[in-house]
Parts: sequence; structure tokens; C-alpha cells
Amino acid sequence: MPYGGYGGRITFNPASQLALFGGVGYNLVGAGYNAGMQYLVSSKKQTEFFLTAMYGYNSVIKISGADTYNDSYNGFSAGAGVRVNSNRKKGVFWDFGVLIPARSSEFQDDWDSLKKNPYIESLNKPLPVLIFAGFNFPISTM
Repeated sequence: MPYGGYGGRITFNPASQLALFGGVGYNLVGAGYNAGMQYLVSSKKQTEFFLTAMYGYNSVIKISGADTYNDSYNGFSAGAGVRVNSNRKKGVFWDFGVLIPARSSEFQDDWDSLKKNPYIESLNKPLPVLIFAGFNFPISTM
């Protein structure tokens, strides 16, 4: 989700341990976006632990064969993860993390309505914790 779904993000580092980011991507029903921050708890190591918080899309409803129900929902999400830095090139790293989404009441209302709909045969319950991974490379190393 920090990458807007299947997408990318741009990050600005105002301080060595703080990153501000914006992500845009495809979230299975359309364009998804997120903006937020990451705080590196440990710095200058091969593997670093971080905390993250963001606002943007954090839930999607996609019903096969019934596109009128498909929608994307925004809200706050927070989590933690691990950054694995490259030994060869500064600024190249992998992010792996988990997020806890605060799903909107609009999402919950739509979800509850779908559960009661006799024409919807099966629904996958939304996961309480979301997992993300991303590969990062520098555009600029000012």
C-alpha cells in the first residue's frame, strides 16, 4: 500500500531517519494513492527496522461479474517493517512490512450490505493485517 497498490512511490528524506512519501498505483479496481511517513528506528545498518503511518487507500471491494459493487476506500494505516539495504549501491533497498488499516465506516457499511446480498455467492473476509513489499532505487543522491 505505500506504493499505491501495484505501483511506485516517490520519497523525500528531510532527515537521515525520516522519509516522507507518496505512492500511486493500481489497486485492482482503479488508481490507488497513499501519502505518509517512515521513521527508521535503527540507521546505517544492512538491515533497518522502521515504523510507518499513512493515509490513502487501505481497502478494496472487487466482485467478479458485478463491477457496480467494486470500489476503493481510503483511511489511515500504521505499521512496521524491515528495510534491507544493498551492499553495492547507496539508496537501493527492499522494504518488507505489515500494516494495520483503520477501515472507513463507508467500507464497513458496503461490506455488511454485500454479506446480506443473496446474489453474492462468496466473499473473502478482509484481512486485519496487510503485508507489503517493495524494491527502492534512488532517482537522485543529492
